[in-house]
Amino acid sequence: MLNRGLTSLYHRGLPLFPVWLRSLPATTTATHCTLPMRSLLTMGAFASSVSSRQNERPSSPALSPPVVPHVAVIGGGIAGLSAASKLKKLEIPTTVFDMGTRVPGGRACSRILTEDSKEELAFDHGAQFIAPRPGSEFEMEVTEWVKAGVAAPWQGRFGYLDSRTLKFTPHFSDPSRNVNHTGIIDGFCGILSRTGTVYVGVPNQGAITQHLAATIKTPTTATTKNITMNSVDSGGSKTTHAATTTPPAIPAPAILKVHPTDSKVKIGHKVTGLFYNKTEKLWTVEGVPRSASATTPAPFGKFNAVVVADALVMLPDSAGYARGLVGTGDDINEEVEHTVEQIQKINHQPVFSLLVAFDTNNANTTLEKKKKEGKSGIVSTIEGIIPFDGASVVSSESTVPSGFQWIARNSSKPGRVGVSENSTGVDGGSDGGRGISTWVAVTTPTRARELLKSWPLHTTKGTYNPQTHEYRDAVAKELLDEFIETLEKAAAAAGNEIKESKMELRSQVVYYHAQRWGRGFVENPLEVDYLGSETALFAACGDFCGGSGCGVGGKTPLVSPIEAAWLSGQNAADAVASWLGSNSNSKL
Repeated sequence: MLNRGLTSLYHRGLPLFPVWLRSLPATTTATHCTLPMRSLLTMGAFASSVSSRQNERPSSPALSPPVVPHVAVIGGGIAGLSAASKLKKLEIPTTVFDMGTRVPGGRACSRILTEDSKEELAFDHGAQFIAPRPGSEFEMEVTEWVKAGVAAPWQGRFGYLDSRTLKFTPHFSDPSRNVNHTGIIDGFCGILSRTGTVYVGVPNQGAITQHLAATIKTPTTATTKNITMNSVDSGGSKTTHAATTTPPAIPAPAILKVHPTDSKVKIGHKVTGLFYNKTEKLWTVEGVPRSASATTPAPFGKFNAVVVADALVMLPDSAGYARGLVGTGDDINEEVEHTVEQIQKINHQPVFSLLVAFDTNNANTTLEKKKKEGKSGIVSTIEGIIPFDGASVVSSESTVPSGFQWIARNSSKPGRVGVSENSTGVDGGSDGGRGISTWVAVTTPTRARELLKSWPLHTTKGTYNPQTHEYRDAVAKELLDEFIETLEKAAAAAGNEIKESKMELRSQVVYYHAQRWGRGFVENPLEVDYLGSETALFAACGDFCGGSGCGVGGKTPLVSPIEAAWLSGQNAADAVASWLGSNSNSKL
């Protein structure tokens, strides 16, 4: 039985022919079992109070029901693209809606800079790496990404910085060689507790989600004939799709069972409303294309099922909130409403990412100037004084003096443009490359909350406070000096103390930027594979299902957030596919 929509479905290995072309026999129907919920750390964090008026759907043009079972996926991050790709394999067409204006990806994204005709500089300001469990299903998926050329192993020098002394201790793949640092050896996102390979996207993290999106949009090969049906896209045009030569009989109202030909990923589509019609048993998705000048929500289409892969959709105080899931009215589904309530109780941790680029050629220029002035000494570059590529900042005491929990030399990742391998770094010679060293530092949640006091997440009216250029610049300036001071102390602890190092390092900075992640990490993930309602054909997935917070707590994460998101998306897709099959009235 469903426990108010909180169910865990174990339905793996579904055949690759369309699930709606058959009725699942009793021996193969999915089994529902409710897993125990982890004690929520803060039960009243997000008390939802949405009036019925807020959830009233505005009048809109009538939409034709879909002529094939069609699933809307809200959110184009790892979880959403995972769900859509699994549904694609099960031959169920999907449309992914992502409110990002450039490319899909969510937190698995990168900030790209292009200066004149020079090559791009990329900063992984969201997810820092991918650390699949050895032998897991997710590791097999990552292996496919490597074969596709969109991911590669990151052979970095990993370890931890003592937050008090900032002394760096290397981490080894052999656990017996690692120092148990007061029991805290997990590291940021569990990187120090992993024995497997650490991967990153190439040439940046966004390459993985772009690859997944391209795979989802690739047409399915089948023997078909063309039929014409309405399909609402960014232009509201009609699209020609394909169907099997002999479509089966219609098993339920508003559904014509045919072979799908493609799925879609629509960026720049902000979903503002999700409305379920109990009579039609269909969902209406409404929103605003960000490329359009109109601000009034318009219908994006009708769908048989909905998968929400972005928690912001269910949080009233967020920029991505969608009306219609909770409130009053005959069409409000109690199981869906309870799912939303559970997600609103999850505690999310804010963080800021600081992005910094150093131009080591600036140091060479300074050295030449000193030589001309008859002065001696070496001008140190960032490449020559820091002994790590990725460091978790951990506490040897009860407090964490440092404001950062993770510091990474982003340019050390494969495929990144930066300092070339033959760079000498400290002697003022030519490095044969661009001489750019890029870094990313992630704050602790505590430090982020301190920053949010001066630069809040919401305005005094309770509305979302956007990240303007002035907002990011102010935060970045405050964090930059703190970051350089941290590197200076880390260099000194490694025996590389340099006179006037802070001034020298500061003079090499050619770019800095801050990115706010108001809900960056999940503090109390739910011990379920996904959330949802079979009666309403609604599922919710993400790293809040079985994932783990990064850099907090004392419990070793079972899976990293990216793996949790991917697995949750796979499980939600399996559930929806099974529900569509079990709801079929045909006996093929």
